[in-house]
Amino acid sequence: MTENANSCPVCKNRAAALHHRAGDMLVFRCPDCSMIFQPPDSPPLRNTELITRLYSEFLSEPEPHILLNEDRLERIRGLLRRPLKGLRVLEIGSGSGTLGDLLLKEGAQYTGLEPTKVCHDILIKRYPALKERVKNAYFDQAGFSRNSFDLIVMNDTLEHIPGPVEFLLKLKQLLADDGSIHIEVPSEALIALKGSLRGLFGMYGGYPTNPEHISLLTKRSVGRTLAAAGFMT
Repeated sequence: MTENANSCPVCKNRAAALHHRAGDMLVFRCPDCSMIFQPPDSPPLRNTELITRLYSEFLSEPEPHILLNEDRLERIRGLLRRPLKGLRVLEIGSGSGTLGDLLLKEGAQYTGLEPTKVCHDILIKRYPALKERVKNAYFDQAGFSRNSFDLIVMNDTLEHIPGPVEFLLKLKQLLADDGSIHIEVPSEALIALKGSLRGLFGMYGGYPTNPEHISLLTKRSVGRTLAAAGFMT
């Protein structure tokens, strides 16, 4: 893997340069759109034992997820400005299952995808009502039809996608004509500094960010990504 052979996942510029190195994690930055990313063949992405352990630890306590997703639900309400009851909602990356449970209680017609088995196992055990609603599958395996959702939600998910623009274009086809998409991602600006602080607290098994995060987004690169996919922010 050479440092100048990695195309930017947003603008496809092949001049991305090495931005940060931490062990076997190489992080590149595009000089054009400022996108920060790991190459899709990065070794940390194959560290399945570590990734499984990190998710198990992260989901072990339900209370933080309840508080976090209650706040998220309020932000979604602010985005929609209409009742959630009866809306066809797709959540990609159901994670702890907490938001899915809250959306069901709001009366939404909820469907979820959670491709990570350890997360799927925890969420259906914690929220049995989600068992028939959340598929343990990747998006391309789900077979959704066009215009089948009024709202698509992605929280802490887009950063796991190696081709975020292409992925968002696929999602756009699933939305109704008046549909909306709600996306939240962690900011990876100042990744070197944040990585040092995370290391002090023993986060991410010694990596500066979650080893499964491929698209390391910032406020600027999120805007460029959404614009490239034709979304208005």
